[in-house]
Amino acid sequence: MSATRALLLATLALALLAPSQPEAPVPSQTSQDLHGEVTETRGAARFYLFQIADDAVQVDVSLRNAEGDVELLASCGDAPPERDEDWSWGAQAEGDRATLSLTRHTESDLRSGPFLVEVRPVDPAGHHGARRSLPFTLRVDAVRLSAPRAIAPGRGVDDATAPEAGHRRDFAFELPAHASALRVDLVAAERDLDLLLSSQAPPLDRDGAQWSAATALGRESLVLDAGALKQISAGGRLYLAVVDPSLYDAPVKFRVVVTPGAAPPAEALALPALAQPATPRERALAAVVEIVAGDNVGSGTLVRDDGLILTARHVLGDLTGERGEITVALDLDPTAVTRDLFHAKVVESDAGLDLALLRITGGLYDQPLPKGYRFPACPVAFDGLPQLGDELVTIGFPEPGGIGTRAPVMYSRGVVAGFEREKAGLRLKTDAFVAGGSSGGAALDAGFRLVGVPLFTMSDSDRAATLGFLVPVMELPKTWRERIEARD
Repeated sequence: MSATRALLLATLALALLAPSQPEAPVPSQTSQDLHGEVTETRGAARFYLFQIADDAVQVDVSLRNAEGDVELLASCGDAPPERDEDWSWGAQAEGDRATLSLTRHTESDLRSGPFLVEVRPVDPAGHHGARRSLPFTLRVDAVRLSAPRAIAPGRGVDDATAPEAGHRRDFAFELPAHASALRVDLVAAERDLDLLLSSQAPPLDRDGAQWSAATALGRESLVLDAGALKQISAGGRLYLAVVDPSLYDAPVKFRVVVTPGAAPPAEALALPALAQPATPRERALAAVVEIVAGDNVGSGTLVRDDGLILTARHVLGDLTGERGEITVALDLDPTAVTRDLFHAKVVESDAGLDLALLRITGGLYDQPLPKGYRFPACPVAFDGLPQLGDELVTIGFPEPGGIGTRAPVMYSRGVVAGFEREKAGLRLKTDAFVAGGSSGGAALDAGFRLVGVPLFTMSDSDRAATLGFLVPVMELPKTWRERIEARD
């Protein structure tokens, strides 16, 4: 074989092995089914370029009939990123479908303008023999901002976010004449919702909002003082968006009140009468509370009827509660998420034990507790350690226990599975369910008395088995026990 012929064959072989060059993006329209196919070849891909309108609040990408062998990638821009990890979003087909649902208020990378989608085979190098052609149907839908609902300051409005409207509800109102302050309150919300407020235009995201309240709370508040009101342009029109950060797949009901002045509306200040259950199980369930401390969400247990709470120290982070940073939410309905009702401060803290005692100081708006107000409290078992194999119940608000940023209460049964001696002291192990969000909650004996506080979990390599680790209440310092047991 001549050298020239050998060189030509080698060049041809390299060309066949080299990744194919990506095709140019196909300009495409939203809200249309696009039919295409891609082969199981390394480097094979199809690109589609869409234009997202300035008032789009949500973009939904759907890939259908894909036989589970393709994936989609998406990013804002008109050219593919140089590296795979630079794509903003991706989804691999499960069955015959892959989907992305992106909203402006949860995805900081989502913006108006060019929006590029790539469809390509999954791991083509792993296929042998004839390489198939994989057909698919791609569709991109953009949800546009709905017309804001007009509301009047001083009146409460009941409404709901809507998944089909971008998981949000928008409002518009006029700044009251001569107002020296203004506040917006979500006085009721079924789940964690956020507030975005602007005087320029309806705020599509936090960057477009002049003021925002975006914490793990459902009952958010925004207060604009005289200095903030000076930023409002002539005409005094304000735009408010109530948005769902968890993208719950059903409407989330809420009640919002816009109030002239800085004082909370009267309906926000009312505190519910708390039941005092007669049975030990119901009393324990009522005594377990949810703790919201900044971005942290955990659990706690009321151990005195005057509002003393035992929880895990790490749930609080660096917060002390002196400036209303620690919120206590009660479980008034086990079929729903808790209701944010009170503020608390730290009265005892032990970093080694990873425990803290909190005291409820007042309502969510720092209103004083009514005279004689009493909380349901769980009795604490200071009469000895539980034994190996004893029945154990855990109660808390674990993150995997629901959809969204806040979950309803979860009740689980197990046993005392073992003990562990650590530098900080003795730990109980249990096979009862404990997960993130359960920290600080309740571990109860057969009589529904508090015997331990969940701290963390450990799993095997396959996560097939998980153990929860608890601090037994017998490890509490003597002064803490005296505070819990003190008579009024």
